[in-house]
Amino acid sequence: MADHPKTPHDSLIQKLLESPQRASVVLRENMPKAVRERLADDLPEPLPGSYVEPNLRKTYASR
Repeated sequence: MADHPKTPHDSLIQKLLESPQRASVVLRENMPKAVRERLADDLPEPLPGSYVEPNLRKTYASR
């Protein structure tokens, strides 16, 4: 039997957002209209660091 990731939802989101082109589509399709209208036309840029809340870090799966 294949091993499944312990955090499949995190893995899915990481894969969806790892490519700026794909992240742009995902964000634009899922943000409220008021937010979409304020987004720049440029592709999103990945930023260094972690934005996981301290109380959730024990459940965070890094790549």
